[in-house]
Amino acid sequence: MHKVIITGANGFIGSSLTNFLAKKGVTIFAVVKNKFSNVDTIMKHENINIIYCDLNHAEQLEYLIADRDIDVFYHLAWTGASGPERANYKVQVDNVSNSMECAKQSKLMGCKRFIAIGTIGEFMAELAIKNNIISENFTYAISKKFYHSLLDIYCYNNNIPYTWCTLPGVYGIGDRTSNIINYTIKKLLLKELPEYTKAEQLFDFVYINDCIKCLFEIGLKNDLKKYYFIGGPSPQPLYKFIEAAKNVVSPDSQLGLGIRNEDGFVYKKEWFTMDETIKHLGFKHEYSFEEGIKLTAEWIKSTGI
Repeated sequence: MHKVIITGANGFIGSSLTNFLAKKGVTIFAVVKNKFSNVDTIMKHENINIIYCDLNHAEQLEYLIADRDIDVFYHLAWTGASGPERANYKVQVDNVSNSMECAKQSKLMGCKRFIAIGTIGEFMAELAIKNNIISENFTYAISKKFYHSLLDIYCYNNNIPYTWCTLPGVYGIGDRTSNIINYTIKKLLLKELPEYTKAEQLFDFVYINDCIKCLFEIGLKNDLKKYYFIGGPSPQPLYKFIEAAKNVVSPDSQLGLGIRNEDGFVYKKEWFTMDETIKHLGFKHEYSFEEGIKLTAEWIKSTGI
C-alpha cells in the first residue's frame, strides 16, 4: 500500500487511520470538509496531504486529487453518526447520496479498492422494519443499510472492487462522543451512578488501535473479500462489559443496571462473529477490553471530564 484517500480524516476513526498509515510510510490524501475544519487530531507529517472538499460536492474530488495510482479509497465520512442528527432524515439522505458519489469518484480516479464502513445497527434496523417498529432513532442505521444495498448494485454494475466493513462499538483515545463507554467511564470518574437497562443483550466493542490495524490489513489484501466484521476479542452480554469497565476505573463504585427501560431488541450472536475476518487476514487483537478501558480512562482524565 503506497497511496490512499481517506474521507472523514479528522474524525475519531479517520484521524487514527490517517496517523497510523502516515507512520507506515503511506501517502494519504486526507479529505476534510473545509478550511475551517478542525484538523488538530491529524498529525503534521510529510505523507499527509489535506484536501478540502465538502462531500455535498464530492464530484470535485477527481479534480482536487491529481494522483491516479491510489491503492485504497477509505470512505469514513458520515455526518450525524452520533448525536441528534442520527434522527435527521435530510442529513442521512445526503450522506447516502454523497457516499455513492465517493464510490463513483473512486472509479473515475482509478482507485484499486473502495472500502466503506458500516454499523452493527444495520442488523437492528432490518429487524425493526420487519417487526414494524417505528422510531426515528433508526434513521441513521436504516440509511447505512440503504447505502450498503445501493453500493452492492453500483459497484457490481460498474466493476468497482469494494469491501464493506461492519463495526460494533469502537472506543478509545480520541473519541469525544457520548457513547456508552465514555458515559460509563465519566460517570465512574465523577463518582456518579451510571444508569442502564439490564444490559443483558449481546454486544461487542473493539479498541480503536485494533480497529485501525484491521482496516489497514484489509487494505493490504490482494484477494478481495466483500465483507468483514471488525469486532473485539470476544462478544458477550453488555452488562459484562460494563462491569469490566467499572472494575478497571472504579472497583468500589455501584452500577445502575436495570434502572432504564429495555428497548426490546434481541441481538444475534452471528452479527458479531470475527471468525472469517481472523481466518482470512490472520488478524490478532493486541488489546483486551480491560487494557483499552484503562488507556481510555487515562486519556479522559488527562483531557478533562
